[in-house]
This record gives sequence, C-alpha cells and structure tokens, in this order.
Amino acid sequence: MAANLKNPVTRAFIKDVVTAMERIAPLKLADSSWDNVGLLVESPLPLKSRFILVTNDLSCQVVEEAVSKEASMIIAYHPPWFK
Repeated sequence: MAANLKNPVTRAFIKDVVTAMERIAPLKLADSSWDNVGLLVESPLPLKSRFILVTNDLSCQVVEEAVSKEASMIIAYHPPWFK
C-alpha cells in the first residue's frame, strides 16, 4: 500500500509523519531492549516526493521498490534487525 500526496516533501513532512505515528504508537510503550522503533534512518539525499511505501517486512526488494518509485519514506511493521 502506498500514499502519494501531491505537495512537495520537506523535512517538516517527515517530522509530521513521525509525530502522527508516535501519537498512534508511543515510543515509551516499546521494549527498548529489543524493539527497534521510531525513525531509524534518514536519507542524506534530497527528498523528491511525498510518496510513502508501507510494508510488513523491510527487505532488499522493498528498498529497491522504494528507490524506483522515489519514495520519501518506508514505514515497516517489522524493521530491519540492527542496532
């Protein structure tokens, strides 16, 4: 599932999405000993669209799809496993 919002993307857009998600699922409810939640990686490149790709599992194929569609953000239920 993906949403393509028409207005240009800004860092404020990313902040608004993160804030909205934290209202739905507050970070303080996560078990920080293992639960990898919140904004994990922010692109160093300029963002070109307000396209958000939503996935259950973040895989290489999902990342490739996001890049090919110029997504500004990937929201994954199961984030990658790293610290």
